[in-house]
Amino acid sequence: MADILCQLMEPKDRYLLAKKAIDSYLHIPVSQDMFQKDWKFCWTRVITLMLKFRYFKDSDGIWSHVERVLLTTLYDVKKPNGSLALDIVDVLKNQKPNSDLALKIAEKLALLAYELDEDTEQAQIIIARDLFCEAQAWFAKAKEPDREIEMLVQVAQTQVREGQTCIQRAYPSFGAAAGFYASAIQACQKIPNKFRNQYGIDQRMQELSVQMKKYQQRSLGELKEIPESEWDLKEQMELSGQAVQNKKPVEALQIFTCIVPLVDYQKAREHVLAELKTSSLWLSEEVWDGSDGRVIAKVPGFDSRHDPEGDENKDRLDWEITKKYRVQWRYRVEAFIRPALAALVKEHSFREEFFFGLARSSPLVPRGRERLVGKALFAGYSSDFLSAAHLLIPQFEHIVRCQLTAKGVETIRSDEDRVQSERGLSSLVVETEMTTIFGESLAFELKALFAAKNGPNLRNDLAHGLMDDGAFQSIEVIYAWWLGLRMIGRAVWNIEGVQG
Repeated sequence: MADILCQLMEPKDRYLLAKKAIDSYLHIPVSQDMFQKDWKFCWTRVITLMLKFRYFKDSDGIWSHVERVLLTTLYDVKKPNGSLALDIVDVLKNQKPNSDLALKIAEKLALLAYELDEDTEQAQIIIARDLFCEAQAWFAKAKEPDREIEMLVQVAQTQVREGQTCIQRAYPSFGAAAGFYASAIQACQKIPNKFRNQYGIDQRMQELSVQMKKYQQRSLGELKEIPESEWDLKEQMELSGQAVQNKKPVEALQIFTCIVPLVDYQKAREHVLAELKTSSLWLSEEVWDGSDGRVIAKVPGFDSRHDPEGDENKDRLDWEITKKYRVQWRYRVEAFIRPALAALVKEHSFREEFFFGLARSSPLVPRGRERLVGKALFAGYSSDFLSAAHLLIPQFEHIVRCQLTAKGVETIRSDEDRVQSERGLSSLVVETEMTTIFGESLAFELKALFAAKNGPNLRNDLAHGLMDDGAFQSIEVIYAWWLGLRMIGRAVWNIEGVQG
């Protein structure tokens, strides 16, 4: 309450309220106790208030108290609580410690990382990797280049170990393993030439590249959707909200991502073909109008002289399947996704950092895009679909591009002046490798949702500024966010053997 009030009061009254807020926040202990899990937010807010109002001097003793408590707790962190060290140094980043202090922090992080790296559990290896990354940054602050490079080498090694765990589980994922090997190669490439002989980096990169390509080959078709159980749709409409209740947080989120199965593309296609062969209405050309009355798409009529499944009728067949697919969206969102999301939010409180971690662990999310994707997922979870769409839809395109590139598809085109540009999503989703990578149903959903002219065409409408405020609250945008969460989350949970 003091924090809120100090934002509203006159400047002369703000100091005492800010001081009251800071004192209250500092009563929250630095701990991994589930009942004190908000400590990081509270302590970060302390620093924000001190910097914002600029009333606080060293004589107040708050800066030194914050630093002393955080450092003391950090030095006392043991191996089982390694992730607590990550949270502490994340808060300490707001400080500017001298090189001696930075060295002590770096050495503590490195010690914890080496201890955790001895484990075989993937969760511990992930924490070790993150600790090595943080130690690298703090050794850089301490101006210790040799130790900085040592940590970077260890980052690459932990990524190799993460890849190995992906294929040693009951449900192996060679695609995920290949992704971790690619990350390890990228880490090795950052090592300066003068250190490469010392660590045998060039030879190591060759070995990793050979292994990565082997795993890529074995991963073909692995990202297809995981088979769903048969759902009683009538019962599920009544129970979708209850399906995520009384579950552990991650378990509830896993259930939410499979609250409704993907469209069965083959069944939809067979149904449309049956209608196409019997109805005379299909003989005429059909146009599709945009929201402003413009004709934005046109498809030829069905040519009865040719095979209904032949190339001559393919455009009309895809057009009709997409039309039928659109009818299902409202039912899926209103009957399944909305009530389940409401129950999920009511019972569980996922923070933005959770979605950062989910994106970081997903083999679908390219390196360097973790925060973008994590923010998009958190925005949708918070029902801020305007922000979710702006962040996530461009990342869908990049994910598709990266997956196609990994399978050897050329995603760059050159004009007559040899100027190169990236191909847009509309031209990428028609590649035959889409089905190989994502499976028939998911590949169709991506095309229908983001690139089909008679679909919502979310990619192009967003890129060209054709969506108004209401469009970002639409059924299609909500479904796109859920589909993104499903793809990214289940790629992670498949590594863990969770089939939803």
